[in-house]
Amino acid sequence: MYDRIENRFILNLNDRELQAELRILEQQASKRNVALAPWDAHMTTFEVDPEVSIIGKTLEELKWREHIGVNVAMIKRGQLTIATPQRNDRIFPGDKLFIICTDAQEKKMNAILRPDKKLVEKQEEVDVQLDKFTIEHDSAFIGKTIRNSGIRSATRGLVVGIERNGQRLLNPESDMVFEEGDVVWIVGEKKLVETVAGGKA
Repeated sequence: MYDRIENRFILNLNDRELQAELRILEQQASKRNVALAPWDAHMTTFEVDPEVSIIGKTLEELKWREHIGVNVAMIKRGQLTIATPQRNDRIFPGDKLFIICTDAQEKKMNAILRPDKKLVEKQEEVDVQLDKFTIEHDSAFIGKTIRNSGIRSATRGLVVGIERNGQRLLNPESDMVFEEGDVVWIVGEKKLVETVAGGKA
């Protein structure tokens, strides 16, 4: 509980400090009677949806500062706060980005961070299930490791367990070799798993 309270305090403090620094800069510019550009900027937060095309890319790859003129002041990722992120920091789903930008730049960022309809439309609904099958004497899997058997690609899934000689092994290593009589548990796409489990692979 103490850790959670401390983390929350630090997050709030960082946010307040960033806002305070921006206000001070704006006040200084106002006193000097100079145009506020580029200090007509404000800090805006953006939530990163899983369907955007920028997922997994670094700030260096995105080049937002060079192409749009914005600065990423902070990234909040769950309980983790990345203040003044570096060029190698990546963007992940669920990130909250604190970006200093103008109104015009904010519109550009909204467009960039809008979910990609093409990604959503291409996404097929997948029915995943857990099933098992027994390695028979004529199985093509005998003598092959899980990695080399092709079973993962055939089911688009994972071998999550093997029963052998009355013993159960959960999450077997990929270098484990299949033997006759093994009962193999797979989680994967329903149709593909049923094909393998039915001996049609």
